[in-house]
Amino acid sequence: MKDAGKAEYVKLCIRYRIISLVFSTVAFFIWLPKKGHVGYGGLAVAAGMTAACIIGTYLYKRTIMEEENKGWLLLTLALEMGAYGIFVCLSGGPRSPYLWYFSGCLYLMAAVKWSWLVHFSVIVWCLFCILIGAGVFYRDQGFSEADMNNLLGILIVTGGFYIIQSYVKRLEEEKETTEQALRQITVLYDTVKLFSI
Repeated sequence: MKDAGKAEYVKLCIRYRIISLVFSTVAFFIWLPKKGHVGYGGLAVAAGMTAACIIGTYLYKRTIMEEENKGWLLLTLALEMGAYGIFVCLSGGPRSPYLWYFSGCLYLMAAVKWSWLVHFSVIVWCLFCILIGAGVFYRDQGFSEADMNNLLGILIVTGGFYIIQSYVKRLEEEKETTEQALRQITVLYDTVKLFSI
């Protein structure tokens, strides 16, 4: 991804993160009293997610444009994913409204060329946190068909996003190749035109 395109993509992802955080937090507070979890725990989860969003956004803005600084970016991602995983566990596991916010981090990762192992590890961590939230913290609610639909929806949307992202990258590479060939043809044409005069 070119720097100009990457900057626009990062801005778009950050807007998506902020909008999804706002909607997820509103849904969380609407859902909270219905589950009987009114108290400081819900406020702590919402405050933690908001703080992690603010810190993560600041660090992403500072590091994602620096290709040579992947170490800091990987550390930022690891800390953010760790925090979000814990908050998703505490806020309902597969029924957490923060699941879609969690998936927004996966979209932001696509701006950086990492191996599939890093992406796969983050997705496994996300699923692990969801299942731990369901099995440990919300055991009495069970794992329903709606929970499975949520998980499958997130996996399908995330997978589709990565497929589209890889296709866009391939199109950018082909566009550069085509532009280079066009420049060479133009130079060749100018040369032939010069000799034909």
